[in-house]
Amino acid sequence: MKRTITTLLITTALASGAFAQSSLTSVLNTFSNDGITTAGPAATDPNNASTWYYGTVNISLYYAPLASVSADQIADINSVDGTLVGCEAIGTLIQDGFTLVSATTLGGSTAGSLSYNVSEGYFADGPDQISLLAPVPDGGSGWLAMYAVAVGGDNDGNSGVLAWEQDGFGGDIDTDPTGLNLVMVPEPATMALATLGGASLFLFRRRK
Repeated sequence: MKRTITTLLITTALASGAFAQSSLTSVLNTFSNDGITTAGPAATDPNNASTWYYGTVNISLYYAPLASVSADQIADINSVDGTLVGCEAIGTLIQDGFTLVSATTLGGSTAGSLSYNVSEGYFADGPDQISLLAPVPDGGSGWLAMYAVAVGGDNDGNSGVLAWEQDGFGGDIDTDPTGLNLVMVPEPATMALATLGGASLFLFRRRK
């Protein structure tokens, strides 16, 4: 009987551990003062930007322990905001020890992105709580990075990344964690095609 009870307790503990995970709440307040913009003059500056993003974005959160990434590395990641496309920045995040940790559903076990509608650069609606998978601790602090990709419209496929120190996993997300706007930048291939298309049109006009 004791053995059965012990086995049951161990099994229950393992099951609870498997489902126990950290989370962030009040996600919709993330961009209360700064926000999401498209490329343009002063796009990174919350006070002077004019190219605020409207539309849908998919966001993913990446985590790294405080001890494994330096503040200088985080500053380097954010220094290319508005100049380095998100998919390229992801490579830097991975090299610095970041891991994809955002769950696709509340309490889910699959890492991936979540969809948000953005108006004037702010989250208008979407999940206000995001479950975070291992190795994120339940409580404590660490580095977080947000990778955002525009979905649909004129900015489809544009992306960007911002990173910050998150205090208190299992609670509210830090409001305005960087003091910078997250700028959605076109893919280099898209920019090249646009340039090529413009050059072709110019040649066509000259031939006429």
